[in-house]
Amino acid sequence: MKRVSVFIAIFILIFPILGFCKNKEKERIERCIWLVSEIMKEDAPRYLLSHSKGVVIIPGIKKAAFIFGAKRGKGVIVLRKNGKWLPPFFITLSGGSFGLQAGAKSSDILLIVMTERAVDTFRRNKMRLGVDIGITAGPVGKETGLSSEDLYKVDIYCYGKERGIFAGINLSGSIITHDREANRRFYGKEISFEDILKGRLKNIPAEAKKLLRTIEKYSKI
Repeated sequence: MKRVSVFIAIFILIFPILGFCKNKEKERIERCIWLVSEIMKEDAPRYLLSHSKGVVIIPGIKKAAFIFGAKRGKGVIVLRKNGKWLPPFFITLSGGSFGLQAGAKSSDILLIVMTERAVDTFRRNKMRLGVDIGITAGPVGKETGLSSEDLYKVDIYCYGKERGIFAGINLSGSIITHDREANRRFYGKEISFEDILKGRLKNIPAEAKKLLRTIEKYSKI
């Protein structure tokens, strides 16, 4: 009886914490929705998205030291297969040579995935941008300056916002890893990147559906 009481007490203490952790993923999705809406106000990224294989959304990359030092951000990758946007898969980005402006506390990043080779690279639990896969700053303005032949010569185009300023940036050297714990909390079970690619997820949370609708809105040609 005493053991049962202890178990109940532990459960009462832990249950709110588990709920809080899951809410963190929901909040991350909401931030991703906001970031897509912000960056897709610009013509160039919207044009690239309409021809893309997927998009990586990382709101609020933090800087651990002034100008130099470790950077870390959490976000999602959303892929498109046969014209349909698949559920988000949680990832983490860290390291790299990208720098925040002096005084900036965080940076919002969006990567537009253009090639199947890039999609295949994301199957790995750990991959380095600029080493395992090509990446460059995305074009800005009303015209991309890219012909249809040139559009897919780059694996990933990168955009960012720092202190409200929009620009194409480069994340070469940054590492992306799968965020297994975040995926488990959000979907309520262990899932893999292959589960996403092969359409094995049937019950998609409402927040994820909202994100997919937002991406779909801006990816129409």
